Amino acid sequence: MCEEIGRLKTGKGISSSYFMTGMLSLMDSLLNIPMSQILDELPLQDDICEALRGENNKLKEILDLAFAIEKAQWSRVSEMYGKLNVDEKTIFKIYSESLAWSSQLMNPEKYTSKQPR
Repeated sequence: MCEEIGRLKTGKGISSSYFMTGMLSLMDSLLNIPMSQILDELPLQDDICEALRGENNKLKEILDLAFAIEKAQWSRVSEMYGKLNVDEKTIFKIYSESLAWSSQLMNPEKYTSKQPR
């Protein structure tokens, strides 16, 4: 989700920094390791590390929007997409596509064209 919103916001074709920020954002909870320790071990760009440490930057803004949507904080979502100058319908389309993408990653057999005989 962060990657697609980043692409919209920046107008660039590749938004790998946004993707990495989103992918790593919950790694501390998944691994039960402090985020600072995880970031010390990974060779990441400074802006990604700053966002994951909670410092305000362009990556953190989009990460905050993704978290607000996941937590159904609708007034905050409205405020944020307005601030980012991104269309509400587009944001929710991206969210829906992101859910489908993650479901496909978690259940690849459900999305393959081959059916058991």
